[in-house]
Amino acid sequence: MRLNKLTTAILFSAVGFPMLSSAATVTANDQTNTFSGLDYSMMISKDGGHTWAAYTNASQNNFPGSVLAQVAAKQELAIISEEYDPNRTYKGGDTVRFLGYYWTAQWWVDQGVSPGTDPVWVSGDSTAIKPYATFQFTPFSGQAAIDLQNREKANVAAQRKVIGYFPEWGVYEAHNFFTPDKVDYSGLTHLNYGFAVVKDGVVTMHDTDKAPGLIKDLEKRTDAANVAHMISVGGWNNSQEGVFEAATATDAGTEKLANSMVSYMKQWHFDGVDIDWEYPDTEAEKAQFTKLIQSLRTKLDAQGLKDDKYYQLSAAVTTNHNNIQYINPTVTSALMDSVNVMAYDIHGAFEPLTGHNAPLFENSRDEDKELNVADTMKAYAETWKVPKAKLMMGIPYYGRGWGHVPGTELIPGLPGMFNTGAATVKGAWDDAKDFTGTNPWYVLKQKLASGEYTRYWDSESHVPYLYSKTKQEFLTYDDPQSIDEKVDYILDQGFGGAILWDISGDTPEHELGNIVKEVKNTPLPDGSDVPVPPDVDPIIDKTDLKGIVVNLYNGQTNVVMNLDANKFKSGYKFTASADGKYLFGSEGASAYYSYVGRFGKEVSLRSNFDVKSRLKAGTVITVTREYPNKAVLGELIVTQDMLDGKNPVISDGTVKSISVSKINNVPYVFVDFDKAKLHSADGSSYVAKVIDDNKLKGNYIFNCDNGKCAYSTATEDSTVTHVKSDEKDISLGETVVIERISPNPATIAKIVVNSFEPEPQPEPQPQPTPVTGLKATLFQNGGLTGDSLDITGDIACLTGVKMKNGFNADNEVSSLSLPKGSLGVRLFTDCQFKGTDALYTGQIQSKFDMTKPGSVMNKAVSSVQVVKAVGWDGPAYGGQMVEIMGDTPVLDGGYKHWEYMPDFGRKMSSIKVAEGYTARVYADRDYQGAYIDVKSGEQIPNLSKLSFDNKALSIKFFIDKAK
Repeated sequence: MRLNKLTTAILFSAVGFPMLSSAATVTANDQTNTFSGLDYSMMISKDGGHTWAAYTNASQNNFPGSVLAQVAAKQELAIISEEYDPNRTYKGGDTVRFLGYYWTAQWWVDQGVSPGTDPVWVSGDSTAIKPYATFQFTPFSGQAAIDLQNREKANVAAQRKVIGYFPEWGVYEAHNFFTPDKVDYSGLTHLNYGFAVVKDGVVTMHDTDKAPGLIKDLEKRTDAANVAHMISVGGWNNSQEGVFEAATATDAGTEKLANSMVSYMKQWHFDGVDIDWEYPDTEAEKAQFTKLIQSLRTKLDAQGLKDDKYYQLSAAVTTNHNNIQYINPTVTSALMDSVNVMAYDIHGAFEPLTGHNAPLFENSRDEDKELNVADTMKAYAETWKVPKAKLMMGIPYYGRGWGHVPGTELIPGLPGMFNTGAATVKGAWDDAKDFTGTNPWYVLKQKLASGEYTRYWDSESHVPYLYSKTKQEFLTYDDPQSIDEKVDYILDQGFGGAILWDISGDTPEHELGNIVKEVKNTPLPDGSDVPVPPDVDPIIDKTDLKGIVVNLYNGQTNVVMNLDANKFKSGYKFTASADGKYLFGSEGASAYYSYVGRFGKEVSLRSNFDVKSRLKAGTVITVTREYPNKAVLGELIVTQDMLDGKNPVISDGTVKSISVSKINNVPYVFVDFDKAKLHSADGSSYVAKVIDDNKLKGNYIFNCDNGKCAYSTATEDSTVTHVKSDEKDISLGETVVIERISPNPATIAKIVVNSFEPEPQPEPQPQPTPVTGLKATLFQNGGLTGDSLDITGDIACLTGVKMKNGFNADNEVSSLSLPKGSLGVRLFTDCQFKGTDALYTGQIQSKFDMTKPGSVMNKAVSSVQVVKAVGWDGPAYGGQMVEIMGDTPVLDGGYKHWEYMPDFGRKMSSIKVAEGYTARVYADRDYQGAYIDVKSGEQIPNLSKLSFDNKALSIKFFIDKAK
């Protein structure tokens, strides 16, 4: 409940704070998240008085989410101080509040040295802060929360951006002590704090000494300047440690990392997350990056609904055109608010020939003529279809260098260009061990002024460089002329803005930043992927909307709207509303509060929440094209029959027959579809449901999308596709319907189950025969010596089992070998596969010696179990893997050897089966439902090709006749 604004403010003041004369003019409005009566003589707190900021800008009058806000008369000491933190260090001049007084540090203060306990702290005035008003703001809920998210997202999308990266290490001497007070916030829309780092799969603080104070200081300053404050996670050094690849190797790891990012963002009051993974460069990492972005977007949206705030998401991405594919821009760019192209570090002393750090255009002598800023931006926009409004072009405030560069003019007038060089130049920004010649602009400017270097301009690449004939040094960089041209290029091409790496490299007068300000001050051009005002006389294109329907799905009431697939892209926005209140919609190729189905010429959007409370008989559902050319495309008046799932049946000839039969006393639904319509080149989607199931109305049975059927088994002849559902709990008297989702949603068939058809004969099972394929050889002594025993299958107890030369096998094994084709064995110290166990697989090696120190299995083996299959949760045997030792009735928990991965249900994407066994993989538990057979020694790198990706829920093994 949102309390009355005046009542709450006066209540807090009365019980805890005396009201001053001007307090009567300060009141809170929980509906707008603002105070009225603020003026520049006041200060505000958004954390219950822990920190204070001078009120200087109307943009500060915003208190979203659950915020305990206070307003008081401005006190400079309160604004520059903070509450004492025993976990922090302090430097001379820092002021804190402690035990009711201000305290100032005279010199360095170590952690835990509190005011009053050491003469390093000098006591000052009393902290007599008397608030005019205190108010507990609360977040919006329901439609109001959704509307706020949509408004803020649209505002972010419409903003021309200048994103400056603030380096955490910039406060040290190498960066000329670049502190938050030296930032020109007037030239920025965003300030990205670099970096939080990934360690042990979660986000953590890098510089625990400096970062807390820096982040708090920057929060105050960005808030006052109305600049978004983002946390950048990763960076070059952190990425090179392989932390992103390791953290996202499993779905669980990805979720853990994403949760920690959102938690860190919330803890330190950032406005969003920027991912700096340098760089995904394999298919596996592409999938991992995609899942991370998807998870983050979902979590940020959920958190935003709680906090009355739209949290932004961006990523710093490669300038190498060969690797753009690995960020999966077709999917991820729709989820991000900006795609930050790191258009620098293109050439440097990591290469043997000199070149430009950030060439705007190609040089005719470039070996790779697409490796330049312009061609990279073009690739993102044209090849990968990233909306230009989301593309931020990198501008470097630094340069790189080579030594031992001869002055040969391979290009007339450009000495040293494309010549050999070496990493021998020590730059001001280089680490102690590095010689990359990395210098900020202000140092390069000093070098030019020294007279030791000459500036040259590459008229093809449109960037300068410095060359010293006497030092034989070649320094590549950007200066005011090249940055001015890059600003023009951004504006001329209609890109969304610029990123600056990094802002500490500019002069104290912000020479480069003042040039880049033009980007911030120039609106995005007409036609960008942002909302535009409707035409005075809008043109209604009826072909955009293909259908609206209300249906039931797994216990929920849903609204479905189908759109022309050609309009589900950049430049288009559609919304569905109920009696004028927003339900869900799409913007560009992104859907909001809805699930998306892509079916050829149509895209189907289904509300991802239960809309039952929003609909009643007579409610008008309206679909609107918001832009371009705003128009109402269609309306649907809701009836009680629709709410009950009783849509009229409109037969179109797709369903030839429908029946419900029992096999082994289990009900199944059988549907014959017109094969041509099921496989239509225009796309199709059909779903079967139990519409009046008392437990779950609209209970899903199976679906067939674009000719491929799920949770069912399909066979075909020349004209008909015969679909048999997986087992389903269907009772007499219930109604089964077939709904066409696309094209044009409608109910096309219905049957009331009055009786079950005659029971077909059970399906035949493979017949077991002895296994003879060799899986392992156990040896009596170390080094594969002594008597031996060949393993062709499980041995529950080695007691009484003889090796080849007559030795008893029990407690005699000291080494083993695995032949080619074996997936491995698990050895146990007790009979019946009990006791201590150890797994031996051929993934890395095929010979194992148990006599080596650390082994607990030497002369202790009493039973042997063969690895019969290995499953992976990624394609091509990637991601998390699990060894499957035998018949497993449930893959989503409880199998004793999977305690490290208790949930593998519906996660299997690739599989290998040991020689000698056939694995029957089922889509339901307890060996039920649709299945596939994986034969002896068969390896399937991608189960999606069998329409069985992420479906497996149980697995049963049969002995293969051939082995």
